[in-house]
Amino acid sequence: MNERGQHMLNFANNFFDYIEAHGTPLDFFTWHAYGLDTERIADCTKLIDKLLAEHGYKNAENHLNEWTVKPMSKTRGTPTAAARAMVTMCRMQDLSPEILCIYDGRLANSGYSGFFNQAPFRLLPLFHAYKAFNELYKLGGHVNPVYDLDGFIYAQAATDGEKKAFIITNTASEAHRIETNLDESMRALVIDELHDLSLCDVDPTSFQIGANTVILFINCARKHGRKAFRQIPLTMNVFLVGNGHDLHHKFPTGYINFLNTIRFLSEKYDETFNTVGKVFGNEELQERDPFIKECYQKHKIIYDATPLQNEKMDNLISCIKDNMWIKYFCNSVAKDIKWIDFEKEIIRVLNAFSNFFDYEGSMRLTGNRVIFNFSEFPENVEDIIDKNQQISRNKYKFVELIQHI
Repeated sequence: MNERGQHMLNFANNFFDYIEAHGTPLDFFTWHAYGLDTERIADCTKLIDKLLAEHGYKNAENHLNEWTVKPMSKTRGTPTAAARAMVTMCRMQDLSPEILCIYDGRLANSGYSGFFNQAPFRLLPLFHAYKAFNELYKLGGHVNPVYDLDGFIYAQAATDGEKKAFIITNTASEAHRIETNLDESMRALVIDELHDLSLCDVDPTSFQIGANTVILFINCARKHGRKAFRQIPLTMNVFLVGNGHDLHHKFPTGYINFLNTIRFLSEKYDETFNTVGKVFGNEELQERDPFIKECYQKHKIIYDATPLQNEKMDNLISCIKDNMWIKYFCNSVAKDIKWIDFEKEIIRVLNAFSNFFDYEGSMRLTGNRVIFNFSEFPENVEDIIDKNQQISRNKYKFVELIQHI
């Protein structure tokens, strides 16, 4: 394990030790995997399961909510990306992750192995890999994957009791000969340098699979025959989550939308706000956040029909009022921040407090009380906190803020 990996493992252990010691419940553990091959991702999955079990959280879900193929940018738009993503999806079928979200699915050019090319627009091989895997997913019952680590050959099958589908993937740099007991009636759709999930003449029982190639075999009733099979569409239900798709489809899921909404609710909430539409349709909130107005106009019927429970809303309001971070961000953020800005802002505040406490002569302990010396106020604390919390050099307000942490 390299230095970065050891650092992340130490962090995870410290995190689990802390929440276990404080009796903190854990519904799920989420993590990212960038630049790792399939077996490294599998090893990480098993390690996380081990950590969860050791700390009493074996029932918590394991969410791999960001991952991409290795290497990222070099494989973009190539069958290699499709093949490597496919083997990871197949490999994960007999492991624990409840969620497996690839990065990224934006309708834009990206440094990662994406689904789309923006200009000119075209579907990339990775998109077709997900479309192929969806044919297995729709059948419901899957067979445990088979893989040959030496040959980099992975296989996955599924059935609904009548229809069957089988995917085989070669991630090696050379072709391999494959012998199977598949039914001769199954037809092959290929993803490689020349084919984008295209129907090809492949003998299911004996064939050669090229380098970085995915082949999907599916069967149909014999009465259709080969000619009819060509006319059977491959339906697609691929769900693209986050990374801009939510905003593109007018859902107010940005951090600034969240902050504007909870700030509004903390000031104006009453029992008349009994649907999502009553909140997002409020003119005062829409004036604060024009994007929420756009979202409400598009999804008005759904929002108006979605109820809000008063008891849960009361609990939410209570949490808002008692949460120091929410207070800080509601008072300090006036721009459309993204997740990275949100994290950076938290780091800046924490660093400011850390620097303040480390400052020589800035505090001393008397019994259970903390006495602050404000003869010199650390510049970065003043820059960050005084800017928006109006703390200035007033020690009482500063101590009051400390007590909220």
